[in-house]
Amino acid sequence: MQADGAEGGLWKSSDAGATWQVLPLATGSVSAVAVDPQDSSKVYAAPVSGVIRSTDGGKSWAAIPGSIGSVAALVWDPQRPNTLYAAGTGGLWAIDFEQ
Repeated sequence: MQADGAEGGLWKSSDAGATWQVLPLATGSVSAVAVDPQDSSKVYAAPVSGVIRSTDGGKSWAAIPGSIGSVAALVWDPQRPNTLYAAGTGGLWAIDFEQ
């Protein structure tokens, strides 16, 4: 289970929300978070600008090149499980991943 906070970064629970642990990010503010429905170790977050990706459950992060500006929402496409949509100030952006 993942949760984001405007001032508190990104938090993770491994016990259905009984306890929480903050994940290391370069920024304290996160506007959206999405976990890959096919692989829960892949987490996507929208900090102040763009989209970042973790492939190790949130232990380390890398920017996704070409990300749009401020992102308000991250949503997986139910018909195309390798496509994540980012909606924000720069419009709608589709991020396609090969699994």
